Amino acid sequence: MRIPRKYIGLLAVIILFALIWSRLRIAIVIPLSLGQAILLFAVLAFVIFLAIDHLINRS
Repeated sequence: MRIPRKYIGLLAVIILFALIWSRLRIAIVIPLSLGQAILLFAVLAFVIFLAIDHLINRS
């Protein structure tokens, strides 16, 4: 059974949001511009997406 990529992407974003939210005190201390924060969030979400996709949809 293959899980659609949109659900895996959503799961990756939720996991990343939960990780950042649990460490919010550290994230506030790091001086990032809004663009840098969005880019960092997108890259980390993509890495988590690839890891989950590889683990779930092995063929």
